[in-house]
Amino acid sequence: MKSYLLLLCFLPLWFMLSCENQQGGSLARSDSTLITHGPMLGHVTHNSIRIWARTSKPGAFQVQYWETQSTDDTKNGIHLAETSLKNDNASWIALSGLRPDTKYAYKVIAEGNEREGTFRTLPDGA
Repeated sequence: MKSYLLLLCFLPLWFMLSCENQQGGSLARSDSTLITHGPMLGHVTHNSIRIWARTSKPGAFQVQYWETQSTDDTKNGIHLAETSLKNDNASWIALSGLRPDTKYAYKVIAEGNEREGTFRTLPDGA
């Protein structure tokens, strides 16, 4: 009876650890740097925005962004942020030189997963 209780207690933990990573879409190696919190966007102006994220351990993440209405498939920019224990494995990236009142798509990418979304800059003079 005790062995069944132990099995019932540890089965959910085993299942959780063996399932695929939902944010990344595939199993991530246990030593991979994962995005655990974020991205959070803020400090939006007509030509800039900041993107914040936290990783599972000290490491790095990158942000790729592009205009959603762009006719070519090129990225506007790729920026790298380093995370450290000193900052609770969190960092932010400032994107500048953006066009006013323009919708952008972005990806925040770490070794083990990525997250994506969109944002719009404020109109000029706002």
